[in-house]
Amino acid sequence: MYLNSLEYMIVLAEEKNFTRAAERICISQPALSKAISKLEQDLGVALFNRKEKTVSLTAAGEIYLESARKMLSLRDTSYERIRNSVRQPARRLRIGVNRQFTQDRLSKILQQFYKEYPGPLPDVYEMDSMQARQMLEEGWLDASIVVALEEDLQGYRHYRLIPEKLAAILPDEERFRPLLQKYTDSIPIKELDHMPAIRNRINSTFDRISNLYFQQQGITPDYICEFCDLATAIHAVNSGFAMLYTHWHRAIAQGAKHVFQTDPPFVYYHYFCLMPDTELTDQILFLLHLLQSIDTL
Repeated sequence: MYLNSLEYMIVLAEEKNFTRAAERICISQPALSKAISKLEQDLGVALFNRKEKTVSLTAAGEIYLESARKMLSLRDTSYERIRNSVRQPARRLRIGVNRQFTQDRLSKILQQFYKEYPGPLPDVYEMDSMQARQMLEEGWLDASIVVALEEDLQGYRHYRLIPEKLAAILPDEERFRPLLQKYTDSIPIKELDHMPAIRNRINSTFDRISNLYFQQQGITPDYICEFCDLATAIHAVNSGFAMLYTHWHRAIAQGAKHVFQTDPPFVYYHYFCLMPDTELTDQILFLLHLLQSIDTL
């Protein structure tokens, strides 16, 4: 039994609706339903009464909800005790990096960092931008490199880094072939309205940012499936399955074919984020300097 299933149950009990609960915990509704069904299967009892639009706890669910909250409280208390027991004045920096930052950029940064500080390198954890921000808030990270809209970062000390732009990867398939013959570097976004597309990690930061752009341009992608792994999604596009919207730099780094910039172009940014009370040590300031000059590395 995974503890995140208990978290899902608690949120579902509070929201009384699968769609709202899934949005709150940033997973898809089918994934939430599957996790709850697996939990009920493991326990051998139904935890929820399912109606058309709402759910309610069964008698067994009421009992288990109380226990679930106690188990998660015990987990959080244990984690805090562990953090306090191992906390030391001097330690490596812990940096969360969104997956779109790519390994080639990061390797250059660490090489330059090591020249200035030839001791242990920072511990780097690759994760989604929303997860990186959450772990930053919880004290698990010292800093995070995230993709975000600036208005979402008001509670953080944040510094703008390199720009990123939206890319459309088209398959070499009959429906898309006229577009491949007509355009080379960029493609009008209107040409892609209602085209079959792969959705990359629903409810992720990128998903939110890109869908905001689609709404502004008045287009609707025809999402036919969701892939959580970008490399798998790009392979599916290259195989002729459907198109994909993603980050320009990572599409190029992953070896995608037929990569176009959308027209009008959509530019967003990576940010270096800290909590407001984080001490700006020499190492953090040097790391920020490297990140802000990455295009020259």
